[in-house]
Amino acid sequence: SGAVSVAVSPDGNHVYVASRNNTVAIFSRNTSTGVLTQLSGTAGCIAEAGDGVTCADGVALVGLRGITVSPDGKSVYVTARDGSAVAIFSRNPSTGVLTQLGGTAGCVSSDGTGGSCVQARGIGGARGVFVSPDNLNVYVAAQNSNSVAVFSRNTTTGALTQLSGTAGCIAETGDGVT
Repeated sequence: SGAVSVAVSPDGNHVYVASRNNTVAIFSRNTSTGVLTQLSGTAGCIAEAGDGVTCADGVALVGLRGITVSPDGKSVYVTARDGSAVAIFSRNPSTGVLTQLGGTAGCVSSDGTGGSCVQARGIGGARGVFVSPDNLNVYVAAQNSNSVAVFSRNTTTGALTQLSGTAGCIAETGDGVT
């Protein structure tokens, strides 16, 4: 309910849908017909308030707006406008199943989300997310911050590290320091 963004895996076998209702739905895709089938149980749904039966429990998924799959197919990134955050998932290329990275590696947010995420600059109202074609960087467009945040991407784990200083954030009202 409330679907706002769709991403297809580079191999075309899986489709991921971000919902304004704080959930990510995961589908397998028939590459001949295009027909989608939601994965069963917690493999098919991750929610901010997952019950562990119908949806897995996730962190930093409040008010989702954007979703993308990395070109190498190893990671999925989801922006949460209302949570001013980006949730980070590893992707099983065979099954399409997503697993949020553990601990603070599983998300970046403007306020650290009570210690659950790494704190980042310039992602207030995060909406759009894009992974560079070489898989090395992630760019996040943020509505409330009027900015684009820049992260380096660990190509093994998918974890994000914001570039330091002004390299990590371009804002309409930037201070020239951060």
